[in-house]
Amino acid sequence: MIYQEFWPTPALRPYVLKYGILEAHLSEKKKTTQLLPPFLSKAFIIRYLGEDEILCKLGPYEGPLSNGYFLAHAESSGFWTYENSFGFFAIIFQPGKFRDVFDFPMIDYLNWGVNIEDVKDAHTLDLFYAIRAAQSSQARIKAADKHLVKILSKRRLRTGRDLIDESIRQLFTHTDLNIRAIGKDLPVSERHLRRLFVEQVGISPKNYQKQIRFIKALNILQSGRFRNLSSVAQMCGYYDQSQFIGQFRFFMGVTPKQFLQQQFQIAESVYWRKELQEKIMKMGDV
Repeated sequence: MIYQEFWPTPALRPYVLKYGILEAHLSEKKKTTQLLPPFLSKAFIIRYLGEDEILCKLGPYEGPLSNGYFLAHAESSGFWTYENSFGFFAIIFQPGKFRDVFDFPMIDYLNWGVNIEDVKDAHTLDLFYAIRAAQSSQARIKAADKHLVKILSKRRLRTGRDLIDESIRQLFTHTDLNIRAIGKDLPVSERHLRRLFVEQVGISPKNYQKQIRFIKALNILQSGRFRNLSSVAQMCGYYDQSQFIGQFRFFMGVTPKQFLQQQFQIAESVYWRKELQEKIMKMGDV
């Protein structure tokens, strides 16, 4: 399995975090099930290689993957089951910027998303078909840049965007803050700010912040830059190691140690997970 990341054109970087390309080239059919970590960022994912059915279990959804879909927040882990080669191109958006490009009510699609079959917008469909038709990674990146710039030029910014952007920035920067503290410095009531946040982001500020902590912890575990689980809990703003393990199990379905011990190819590729066997052996039975 191969995973690569690419920068968008500079004009898109305030909106697009990165492009991701995930490919699996199988010499023969073999049924494989892979764990998918929870996904904090919103993304537009387009399949350009392979036509065999890929089954997905994520939140309330269980069925075949569409050739194109908008992935909303995923609050827990899911699974892909596939038997043949595939290739996916992902447009991964900066926190809070998805709605500046695509005007979908993502609160209605928590833990799943919007299939391309349900999209009626001509510019979005043009983007989808251009990436599907491209014959190389560079051609897909060029097509994504071109069509996203075109889409942005035609979108109207939504009311409350700046307030939510500032809230998201604060939550990312200060994991010890909550929406009440953030709202004191904004010209809006806490109640109105919470409503705007849920409407435009798709989940509550509290649950969003839980996922921020989890993703930070996941990245630290995969980097190997930690002494033990207590140090990871402290770095990520958990009360203690017990809370960290409980939250990790909630999102991933396994404990931190079990995650590090097992082979999850997609998680390993997309999250750049390193093998940490020596460190695992020193972690005891946690």
